[in-house]
Amino acid sequence: MHYDALAIGENEIRFGIGHLLDLSKKYGLPLLSTNLLYSGSGKPIGSKYIIEEVGGTRGILGRKGSVKIGIFSVILPFYAHSTGEKAMRDYDVLSPKVTAMEAVSSLKRSGCNLIVAVSHQGWRKSIDLAKSVDGIDIVINAHRAHDHTYSERTGKTLVVDAGDKRMSFSEIIVTFKGDSLFTKAIDSYDEVIKTPRNEYLDRLYREYDEELEKAGLK
Repeated sequence: MHYDALAIGENEIRFGIGHLLDLSKKYGLPLLSTNLLYSGSGKPIGSKYIIEEVGGTRGILGRKGSVKIGIFSVILPFYAHSTGEKAMRDYDVLSPKVTAMEAVSSLKRSGCNLIVAVSHQGWRKSIDLAKSVDGIDIVINAHRAHDHTYSERTGKTLVVDAGDKRMSFSEIIVTFKGDSLFTKAIDSYDEVIKTPRNEYLDRLYREYDEELEKAGLK
């Protein structure tokens, strides 16, 4: 699927992190876990943040006219520890706001033109993150509060709720005009649903649902 970043949430650690890390190494999956750490080590499970450089042209002096996008993720401690006592023993969860501030500071020093936060906290907490931490351009909320694509603007930050995966397909459009940045979220579900179904992905989805049912989580 060519993902640039995969934020770790409670479902990813529910069945143990070992299998996820094996898949990450095998397929080169870019895992993010800015405030989710191995207990007692201070080491994040995934990368603290990821920087992607897109557009522009390459030359002998490097890339010109490109855009640097910084991506980080935070999870609410309650969600991380909701999977049981093992998660509470195995993982430390730092303050989402404090780690977000640190990530934004690092990404700005790295010259990022756009900073995106994946907020595994729920809608109200994601709104609060946008209000509390300066410098985030887009907050993508997990633990949705809306069935379809929904967005609110908090100051200069666009907060997006992606909606139900069976009912919506959220797309965020980013436009640079001079020194100004414009962002908006649209629902492209009607267009995406016209594309041919991928049998392999359908099978994986069914298998995942079956595993959740066996574990009594669905």
